[in-house]
Amino acid sequence: MESKTLGARVLEKSIDLLYSFESHRPEQSLFQISRNLGFPPSTTRRLLKVMMSRRLIQQDAATKLYRLGPGLFYLASVAREGLEIRKIALPLMERLRDITGENAVLHELRDGKRVCIEKVESKEVLRDSLRVGDQFPAHAGASGKVLLAYLPPDELRNYLKSGHGLKALTPRTITDPKKLAADLVRTRRQGFAYSCGERVMDGLCAISAPIFDSEGRAPYSLTITLTPFRLQAKGRSKLVEVVKRFAAEISPKLGSDSGDGDPSSMPAARVGGGNKRLRP
Repeated sequence: MESKTLGARVLEKSIDLLYSFESHRPEQSLFQISRNLGFPPSTTRRLLKVMMSRRLIQQDAATKLYRLGPGLFYLASVAREGLEIRKIALPLMERLRDITGENAVLHELRDGKRVCIEKVESKEVLRDSLRVGDQFPAHAGASGKVLLAYLPPDELRNYLKSGHGLKALTPRTITDPKKLAADLVRTRRQGFAYSCGERVMDGLCAISAPIFDSEGRAPYSLTITLTPFRLQAKGRSKLVEVVKRFAAEISPKLGSDSGDGDPSSMPAARVGGGNKRLRP
């Protein structure tokens, strides 16, 4: 038990040493590391020697300063692979589809367009024909407006001023920059976007919520699409809460602390006053 405790202490010190390197302090001397962490120089030297053998730390031959090593790039690439959004989101999208009975779609923003990167089909006869890989202007529809709403202010201004343009895909597409900006403010305030007939002429409706990452950005949107009739029958506000909850469950899996709980903890929502219920 004693050796295990000692091993845990060594591990903690090793982790603290790695985290002592920051963007404003990418290189340090042995003395600086020892002073900042309160470690004896002999302990620091031993830890550095082991980490250098694993390429987690490297030393500049000329300055003798230490910095993070290339071994961490490998670990980061493995971590990113484990955080692959489609792998993470797919099981939850399937649950969302099963609960709502509607298409569940995952989008990301690329070059001013929202791109479908994953989709789970509903069993409804009348449903969105969107396919993985399809892309549309970001301002047309709920999925893209969520992605725009959470852009940093400078990026959003650049988008509105750029050559992307706000072209009308249907008579309901928002093409006025001021109206779009107001819509995006509302989207960010309420935490979701809603649209009906802004992307396609048949009046298809969509409810979309942001998925956050470890940096607090919202690089993805989770969306359900359905007909106006089914939207009314199932209850828009109930569907909004379900979509938001599932997006909030995905976010922590990407390192975000913005998630607000498991959708399975959400109370069951009645659909259109009937006996059917939306239950995670």
